[in-house]
Amino acid sequence: MIDHYTQRASPLPRSQAEKEGSAVNGLKLKRLVAVGTTVMAAIAISVSPASADSDMYTWVTDRGYMHFIDDGDVFEVCDKVADGYGMTGKLQRQNTLSDGWTTVLTVTDGGDAGCDKGGFDIGNLANYRMNVSWNGQPNYEVHSVMFNE
Repeated sequence: MIDHYTQRASPLPRSQAEKEGSAVNGLKLKRLVAVGTTVMAAIAISVSPASADSDMYTWVTDRGYMHFIDDGDVFEVCDKVADGYGMTGKLQRQNTLSDGWTTVLTVTDGGDAGCDKGGFDIGNLANYRMNVSWNGQPNYEVHSVMFNE
């Protein structure tokens, strides 16, 4: 006499077990791909440059700063200490075909009242950074984070 419970518990034929196993593995693979895609998207977002949707400052201690004014894409350099040296601010674009940066705008301030300004239309096609330095010795130089429009 055949025990129905034993018959149910008996292993499936090998081809049927392989089919069910591959279906389960396929679901696991799809889940793994979905999780991997989500993780890669999160990493890509976290390492992308900052968006210049508001004003930014880059300070060199208390000596001076470079200020990005988003409305009009204006870059302002201010010398805060009357020490005779002044400040130099550079807007630099990241090179796309090679390492490094290319200076696209230089603004200096010092020896006069007020701050000096320059304009440069930045966009979304390149990454930029501000580089501001004190012209005395030792030469203090500070870079901002990368940004674009």
